[in-house]
Amino acid sequence: MFDAVFIGDEATAAGWRLAGLRVVVAGPDEAGAELAAAREHAALVLIGAASAGGIDEAELAAAARFGRPPVVVVPDARGYRPPDPADTINRVFGLEQ
Repeated sequence: MFDAVFIGDEATAAGWRLAGLRVVVAGPDEAGAELAAAREHAALVLIGAASAGGIDEAELAAAARFGRPPVVVVPDARGYRPPDPADTINRVFGLEQ
């Protein structure tokens, strides 16, 4: 059975619940612990961008890099979006517009 989990705010979770995912409503303070728990059993973990903001960057990067299960930061209902890698690269090289 494919077990996909969404971790994030209540409004966004409602949409993912309708799509058939198991949802965990968690703010930035609880998201790290919920991510660790979901990685134990889920086949896919989606995290709302606002909730992901509360997870240590190194921890989130390690979870995404490990790849099992895939961990993806997704936009949430309030308009928060994960940072665009191109924007990060431009900022690092001083190419911001």
